[in-house]
Amino acid sequence: MIDNSRDIAEYIHMNDGFMILTHINPDGDAIGSAAGLLRILRSLGKRSEFFMPENFSPKYLSLTNGLITKGPPDISSYPTIICVDFSSPERVSLPEKTRLQDLKNFIINIDHHPDNQIFGNLNLVDPGASAAAQVIFNLAKFADWPISPPAANCLLAGILMDTGGFKFDNTSPSALRAAASLIELGADYASLVRELFFSKNIGMARVESEIVKDLMKTAFDGKFAWAVIEDSLFTKNGLDPRESEGLIDVIRCIAGTVVVAFLYRNDDGMRFSLRSKDPSFSVGKIARKIGGGGHELAAGGFIKTDSINDAEKILLNEIGDKLNAG
Repeated sequence: MIDNSRDIAEYIHMNDGFMILTHINPDGDAIGSAAGLLRILRSLGKRSEFFMPENFSPKYLSLTNGLITKGPPDISSYPTIICVDFSSPERVSLPEKTRLQDLKNFIINIDHHPDNQIFGNLNLVDPGASAAAQVIFNLAKFADWPISPPAANCLLAGILMDTGGFKFDNTSPSALRAAASLIELGADYASLVRELFFSKNIGMARVESEIVKDLMKTAFDGKFAWAVIEDSLFTKNGLDPRESEGLIDVIRCIAGTVVVAFLYRNDDGMRFSLRSKDPSFSVGKIARKIGGGGHELAAGGFIKTDSINDAEKILLNEIGDKLNAG
């Protein structure tokens, strides 16, 4: 753990002008963490923006509620950039051809990924936290910053999404205590659970059915299951491809699987997501070996190939070696 909480709290107290950034393909923790932090900073009277050029799942609109800056801002007018929920500068969501490492801003790095590159001028990285939202909650608690009900709602959403509604192995006592505190601060747990987990439309139900019925493949006696997910799968069912977050759990929940994967076609090659159900089987190590990263039980990255077959072979080789070694 890299803990510059005291220095970060003092720096924010003494300075103004903060630009919050998160990672490409933002998920619920990225959006909830950044939006929650923005609300906290503004409650402190700090000039702050949350910039994210990408679109995101409509289920998070109630959390952001116009908070996100869409048009390219003058980043140089914000002396400090706060990076939330990503492990390396290459993962940042910025306008095309803009690189975080080329900017002159002071950088605060807040994250929970074990492979974080500690790239900030000040760093707060807690791999033991279940979500970046939990790290931000702990920082706010340490600094005695006020957390309004809307901010609490955002942070609780981040924790809920990264723990799968407290179903995943990263659900810890500290995550549950943080969630309880956020509910006491005004987060609407019941509404969040309904919006995030129990508001599936018929199009998504059809997508899930098609994945299991037609797209899923298995190997190694069913211990590895995967599917190639094309954008057309979503569009023909009236959905946006951005709504794929959490969809991998459709095959993860199948009995007998140890590790599961989704492959998505991307402009740079094939993007992959990996999930493990066995604490001794680290998909994080596999992802890092082939150019990705993430947690030990949830990871992803890119494979630079236009061939689905080649991408599948790479995953099959790496996962097969690990399963056979186990």
